[in-house]
Amino acid sequence: MTPRDSGAEPGSPPTPGNAARDPSPQPGSHGRLTAAARLLIAATVAVMFALCLHRGFDITAFERSATSVDRWSSFNQREECIYAAIRSELPRGATVFIYDRAVTYRQELTELSTLWAIPRRPRTTAQWMMTLVRGQECVDVTLKVHRR
Repeated sequence: MTPRDSGAEPGSPPTPGNAARDPSPQPGSHGRLTAAARLLIAATVAVMFALCLHRGFDITAFERSATSVDRWSSFNQREECIYAAIRSELPRGATVFIYDRAVTYRQELTELSTLWAIPRRPRTTAQWMMTLVRGQECVDVTLKVHRR
């Protein structure tokens, strides 16, 4: 909007009557907006940091609890037992097919047998087959191995 459109003379300072029609921002309003945005961002960052810190303390406290330590101890005993069973049931370097439907059991057997045997796919390329079944030998599972 030009001064002519607002009814003021060119070069004349804005008056209260023609200032309301002036679409340009008032001096200093841009700075206040930027300061408010910075404050909002800083507050958000502080809240997110506090939440992360709190969550970290919660996780650490849980991992140090007796329940968690017992679970990890049981998990370690189970893995050691399965590893020992693999070494006692299979000759070193044997090719083995792991035929468990449970992905977690297949992954666990693949990891534990890799240092002793050679996991293979497809089934026809393996000399031995093995799986984990419910049982009591290794905490809650038993290793089943048989020659193809």
